[in-house]
Amino acid sequence: MSVSINNLFNYSRSLPVPFDTMTNKKVKVASMYGAKTESTLCGSVIKAVHAMCRCMNGTGEGAVGQIDTNKSVAEYKSSIGPDAYHLVVFDAASGSALASVYDKNTELIEQYVAHPSQRDGAAIFFALMPFLMSDVEFDETFQEYYDQFIAG
Repeated sequence: MSVSINNLFNYSRSLPVPFDTMTNKKVKVASMYGAKTESTLCGSVIKAVHAMCRCMNGTGEGAVGQIDTNKSVAEYKSSIGPDAYHLVVFDAASGSALASVYDKNTELIEQYVAHPSQRDGAAIFFALMPFLMSDVEFDETFQEYYDQFIAG
């Protein structure tokens, strides 16, 4: 599956709770990777982080794991319906993702397409989590966020 980066990092979509009431998607940041002090929140990334948090605390459906040093797999519970799941295999060596949508009720499978007016790519970001968590700064920040997520 070839996905345009513009379709994944789509900033025109609304942000999920608790960020949905923010009037500005730009936030102050600090990172060991650069001097930039401002970033824009992306709803698809937040949805993937929330899916990871829910899987970790046992309140959400889905799963993510690493197959080997270069591949991860994710089953992401779609918000489009009670029986819809997004299945993704990500290959870090090539940067490619193979993704599909599975309906457990009808047992039909279709190609997953990330597009500004269709699926938002959260399932792809969810599949990236094992690789993202291997970064020390991401992992530390995620753990801090997870603690806040659990605290409500």
